[in-house]
Amino acid sequence: MASKNIHEALGEFAWKKRQLIVFTPSIENKQYQLFNKSLIEFNQGFNERNIQSWHVIANDKVLLKDISREELKAKNFRTTYSVNNEEFRLILIGLDRGEKLRQQIVNLDEIFAKIDQMPMRIRELQPK
Repeated sequence: MASKNIHEALGEFAWKKRQLIVFTPSIENKQYQLFNKSLIEFNQGFNERNIQSWHVIANDKVLLKDISREELKAKNFRTTYSVNNEEFRLILIGLDRGEKLRQQIVNLDEIFAKIDQMPMRIRELQPK
């Protein structure tokens, strides 16, 4: 299978999903483990804000919803977003595919607050 372009992959969800790209040097990384616990604990918050998480593990694999995306290369994600193999990093991508926030530690309050201030989110919350 040919390697897929990251922008194409993220583009599949443009205007539908906010995307959180989680870079971790290993699955044993403490921040990564904290993120995974938070993903379960705050699942409703993620769902309400239409957030899906991509997991870029080392230079090894890319997961979306716990499913390996073999057509995508971890190295390409790391190069595109300038994140090296030893770093833990969270990058929030908006509905428009623009980068909105970078974190070196898990801070869901900051992520949720950032999203809740976005014009698209404010419109989502308005009564129909």
